[in-house]
Amino acid sequence: VFYETMSTGARLIVTDDGSVRQFIQNGENGFIVEDPAEGAEIVQKLLKDNELSEMIRANAIKSSREMFTSADERFDREVLLIEKTIEEYKNRNKR
Repeated sequence: VFYETMSTGARLIVTDDGSVRQFIQNGENGFIVEDPAEGAEIVQKLLKDNELSEMIRANAIKSSREMFTSADERFDREVLLIEKTIEEYKNRNKR
């Protein structure tokens, strides 16, 4: 869910449950906080600092594109796999 959310440009503020660090680089493409109070501070900071907010947004989108394949790309790969499988099946049955 992280990369889908990041691909929209959302500014993620998350707690560290052990899995988020593979997606979020704290202060670069989102924020990892210890508690709700720290999360509230980040929200205030983002509301006051448009430049920071836009940087996080752009980096989140960029990170999501670098880390994951789009739905269209996955679809195209699946269609290609199906087409190759059908072709292989046809070739085996000609023998």
